Amino acid sequence: HMWELGEASLEVGGDQVQLHRVRGGIVLPAGEVVIADGGNHRILSFSRDGEVLHAFGGPGPGPEEFMSLSALFGSGDTVIAYDAQLGRISFWDPDGTAIGAIRMPQVGGTATELRAAISSDEYVVTTRLFDLASTGSGLRVVDGALLRFSAASGEVTDLRSNPMGLSYLYVHHQNGGITGYETPFLEQAHFAVAGGKVVTNGLGGEGMLQLIPTTGGEPRVLRLPVASAPFNRERVERHRDYLLSRSDEERFVGARARIQEVYSPQFPAPARDPIVRTVVTVGGAVWLQVFPDPGGTETRWFIVDPVAESVVGQLNLPANWMVLGGTDKE
Repeated sequence: HMWELGEASLEVGGDQVQLHRVRGGIVLPAGEVVIADGGNHRILSFSRDGEVLHAFGGPGPGPEEFMSLSALFGSGDTVIAYDAQLGRISFWDPDGTAIGAIRMPQVGGTATELRAAISSDEYVVTTRLFDLASTGSGLRVVDGALLRFSAASGEVTDLRSNPMGLSYLYVHHQNGGITGYETPFLEQAHFAVAGGKVVTNGLGGEGMLQLIPTTGGEPRVLRLPVASAPFNRERVERHRDYLLSRSDEERFVGARARIQEVYSPQFPAPARDPIVRTVVTVGGAVWLQVFPDPGGTETRWFIVDPVAESVVGQLNLPANWMVLGGTDKE
């Protein structure tokens, strides 16, 4: 059934607090809202009235700093921050006191990425395996493994192999170098945890979801009520024009020519339009955002109950809005 959002009870940012590249948000049990202000390398906590309670972190590689604040999770009163560049998970009290930190594990010499938090001790992580042996440009499926990581024991358990996304490997004509482009219109695998299951979207523009038990086992399959459609090449053109509008030819000589070359009419687009743009845990449910139509002003969000293994709601939000997280309690 169709859901609607009520009136906003709290607004932060704007002239009062400058936010840049917000990478996540959580609601703590006492009601504080905590935001990962990635572009400013800090975490901010706000009261129910919008007052800034605490600001912690800062730029740098130090024990209480961030180089690339990439995601934020919560477990009880513990704030869990992930720095992708440092490969580090750090733990904080709500008042900004650092509790500790751990390094992300490596599997067979391959770095892992944090995708979701099961608890303050257990996490869903993935590996990504890039095929750079190709002799020509083209789309490639990036494979990897879906893993459960225990911070206390350091144990890594294999949940299943999983396609991680599409990447455009482009061979540069001048020097034969290879660059991988994971553009916004190429479908990627996203992960969220709720109800004892990892919810992830399949690739291929079919709207298929997998619900994988966090303890391991065979996944259940659920299909979103979304029609599959041929790929709309306007997505390529809009992304190209966006990059051209932001290119700095003075700093990066040849940038505009490279953009035109890569995102030319010969760009090898996939057969089907992407469907799932992102997924996020909200209380005991998982919310999934559908790609808006090119130039569209609204996008659909589906609400999935992993325990009932069903879609329980849908709502339309402005296309430039992003749900960061939250609680299903009022």
